[in-house]
Amino acid sequence: MLGFVALILAVLGLIHLYLWKRLVRDPIRPGWRRRIGDLAAVLLAVLIPATLIGTRTGDAEWLAWPGYLWLAVMFYLFVILAVLEVPRLVATPVVRRKGRTQGTVDAAADPSGIDRRLLLARSAAIFAGLTAAGITGYGVRTALGPPRLHRVQIPLAKLPPALDGTRLAVVADIHIGPLTGSHHAVGSST
Repeated sequence: MLGFVALILAVLGLIHLYLWKRLVRDPIRPGWRRRIGDLAAVLLAVLIPATLIGTRTGDAEWLAWPGYLWLAVMFYLFVILAVLEVPRLVATPVVRRKGRTQGTVDAAADPSGIDRRLLLARSAAIFAGLTAAGITGYGVRTALGPPRLHRVQIPLAKLPPALDGTRLAVVADIHIGPLTGSHHAVGSST
């Protein structure tokens, strides 16, 4: 069990390291803004294990909302940024080549003062952040909304007459846990 926990913590640490690189180090120039980003990255990396432990033991149930929301946003940020690696890798040589043809020392520096690599990094970070936040927001809205009922009649030719009118219910993805509690599943049964 200890090995499994260590593996999960290592994977979470590597994901946060990657997110820090793509969302803090690459798009933010050195200075106080980057230091704030560094601090936020460390706090968010600690938040997930603290949430998982705190909500299981009951010692820190108040961490459920920020911790599980960050877990969802983290997952979508990771997936989106990983997908964006392909266009980033394709664009990087183009940016370097353009910089060389313009005679600049820094391959990505534009004569107007705009660093193309910085622009690409910021664009990817903003796109990933907005997309991850939107997907997570939609997921929260859907998960906290009322249950959706789908009534489907399935005629079965060989059904015994004694079972005529039998109703079956399938319940899926109801998100009972520290965020919603069991009251979320009680209510609408029409």
